[in-house]
Amino acid sequence: FRSLQITNYRVGYKSISFTGGVIDNSLVKDLGPYGDDGGVGIHLDSATNAVEDARVLRSIVINATTRGLNVYGSGNLVRGNQVYCNEAPGGAGDVLGATDYYIHVRGTDNVVLDNLVHKDTPNGDGHLGHGITLKSGAQPSERNLVEGCTSIGIYGAFQVRHPQCRFNVFRRCESHADIPNRRPSEEGTGGIEFLAGGEGNLFDSIYVHDTDLGINFTDNSESSSAMIATGNIIRNSVFANVKSVIRAANANSWDTSVENNLLYNCTFYNAEFMFRIRQDSILLSGNELKNCLVQNVATMDTPSLVPSSGWSYDTNSFFGGFDAQGSNAVTSDPRLVDPEAGDFHLESDSPVKDSGQDLPQVRYDMDAVERRAGVCSLGAFEAD
Repeated sequence: FRSLQITNYRVGYKSISFTGGVIDNSLVKDLGPYGDDGGVGIHLDSATNAVEDARVLRSIVINATTRGLNVYGSGNLVRGNQVYCNEAPGGAGDVLGATDYYIHVRGTDNVVLDNLVHKDTPNGDGHLGHGITLKSGAQPSERNLVEGCTSIGIYGAFQVRHPQCRFNVFRRCESHADIPNRRPSEEGTGGIEFLAGGEGNLFDSIYVHDTDLGINFTDNSESSSAMIATGNIIRNSVFANVKSVIRAANANSWDTSVENNLLYNCTFYNAEFMFRIRQDSILLSGNELKNCLVQNVATMDTPSLVPSSGWSYDTNSFFGGFDAQGSNAVTSDPRLVDPEAGDFHLESDSPVKDSGQDLPQVRYDMDAVERRAGVCSLGAFEAD
């Protein structure tokens, strides 16, 4: 299917068996009548994730009332697409007229490349939104790659959902808000999100800026069992100009776990709070920050919420904000090149140059420059 335009239907493309099929250069818009909560742009799915080797390329979905682009299966390619929503007629609480899931993939060995998802509703109204989501459902979602994608104005910009969503890679992606009049909420736009689980996933070279949240561990009332977000790695990533760097929340009556997650060689710049822990039913343990650079993060914990725990700190830089934590901390100015202009590289004489631990999980920096063995720099970028 190439170069088609589909307008004012409930569903644009739909197939439960699309093996080897191609959708290319299509425009699909205005899906589902207002209040229907069922408008879908491109819907290639089955309960058993049976769609294989399909291609969805260079297509645009505009204003689907529920989901923009869904692919459930294995070995599929989703590349160069755009999913956009600028309508939320019912205002801030409009969950029947604004897009909920922008790009939603289930299954194994799928590749999601160079896509744009953009929520542009007035004041950020409508669903908070799931940007590019890997979700397990009845079968695991494993070994998927999301690379070179951009999310604008969406709460769960790059999201893994459920415990069986595991061993996936997100690489070289960017999330920012770009909403002129954002909601007054502290939690309207975000970056990396673990929703109701996620195990062993890798987020590498992610740039999150000008959002409410940087990293979000959360469980909502749709879950049927406790979230366990465990063994995930976030490395070589930058979180700048966010309200809260790390949030954890649980909407259920049972305890939920965030454990053994690793934040290595990340740069955190200019935030109000390092942690926003909303309930004491969140069990945090074994999580680590190593080789990270923390600058101008004003306060460690959000006042009136639960104090952070379950994180260890080793060989990090702390400057211009809350007190240094853990062992081997560097507290002098790390000398970023021009952070106000978005340049988080290090000056050649930076005191955090050659200050880091040798971590087997981190061999290259955010520019794909090889880390110096044994004497790497702190933060997302290796110093010259």
